[in-house]
Amino acid sequence: MQFAVDGKAKVDNQLYTVEGCIEGLRGHEGFIPQFANNNMRDGAWSMLLQVTGIDDERNDDKVEVGLFYSRDPMAKNGSGTDILSQYTFRVTEEPQYAHYHRRVQGRIVDGVVITEPVEMLRMNLGSFNSPYEPKIVDARMSLQLLPDGNIKGVLAGYEDWRNYMNQYYTSTGEVYKHIHNPGLYNAFKRNADGLKDPVTGVCVGISSAYDIDGVRAFIRQPPPPQVAQASSPVGQGQGGVQTAATAQTTP
Repeated sequence: MQFAVDGKAKVDNQLYTVEGCIEGLRGHEGFIPQFANNNMRDGAWSMLLQVTGIDDERNDDKVEVGLFYSRDPMAKNGSGTDILSQYTFRVTEEPQYAHYHRRVQGRIVDGVVITEPVEMLRMNLGSFNSPYEPKIVDARMSLQLLPDGNIKGVLAGYEDWRNYMNQYYTSTGEVYKHIHNPGLYNAFKRNADGLKDPVTGVCVGISSAYDIDGVRAFIRQPPPPQVAQASSPVGQGQGGVQTAATAQTTP
């Protein structure tokens, strides 16, 4: 898995190979991922992304990307269809979210932020969705800074498909969502393409790519650098600091 120099993602996404055959799991139209995204958009919580240390918005050898969480709801337009930009979000100190605050190093190439690989990136999807906590290994982000200050990007890495399936797919899914768990198990096992076990040679990881869409926003009082350890809108703040708030992630 790698990112091209121009910032365009060149990644496999075997997770979607498995789930894309199930109508309810398709990223931009399936009920399950859209239910999760809409919960964020309806105020359950907000994901904040901040890019700092920018000297040149087109090309910069060193920037820092922070991923934080807020309990401040996103603001929508009158029709309720679009998230409004230019709002200020407070970073939450609630342990169940603050535990996942993260900072990583990156660079900007032709207006695209590319983060360095992270050994493991943990994310909080909110308890409403499932007890599953994504643990993305060898994670990287590619974020395109758009002229209007918004962002579009991708988060990619590998997930242990056994943990993913054990925590995300249950008997409830078979009954109410018409998911065939034995078939999914075999599909995950067949399409696993990473995290090879050094003893057995069997891959226990499956490549995953998540879309990121974010609007321009401002972050109030982000955590100090030493507290944090890299999906999420972006805008130009003072002092060359890019601030971003609230995004949705879709497989």
